[in-house]
Amino acid sequence: MELKTVADCVAYILIYASGYDNHIADEEVSSARGILYTLMDHFGMDQDGDGDVDVEDLNIAFTRASETYSNADDGDAQAKYFLNCCLLVKEKLNEGDMKIFAGKLRELMEADGTVAASEERLLDVVNDIANA
Repeated sequence: MELKTVADCVAYILIYASGYDNHIADEEVSSARGILYTLMDHFGMDQDGDGDVDVEDLNIAFTRASETYSNADDGDAQAKYFLNCCLLVKEKLNEGDMKIFAGKLRELMEADGTVAASEERLLDVVNDIANA
C-alpha cells in the first residue's frame, strides 16, 4: 500500500516515532491516534470522500501508514519514508502548524513516561525540518 495523502504521512511519522525506541507502548498508540485525529479534523483531511472526518478516515490513514512501515525493505527504507513524509508535511502545513506538530510529536514520545536519547535525536531531526 502507498502513502497517498498528508494524513497518511502524518500517520507514518507518528508510527515511526512511536517505535523508534524499539518499544511501542499502548499509551503511545493511543496518543498517536489522538494526535492524528485532531490534525485530520482541524485540516478537514477526509480520507474516504464522504464529506466528514471520522474514525473511518483515521483508520484509513493508519492502515496505509502501518502497511507501508511493515512492508518497507529495512530500517533504511523506513527512515527514508519518514524523512520524505516530514518534508511533505512541512510543505503542506504552515510554519506555525509544523511547530505545533513537532510539539505533538514530543508529547507522543513522552506518552510512555520516558524519552530515550534516540528519540531526542529523532525530535531534533523533525525540529530541524520544521525550522528549515
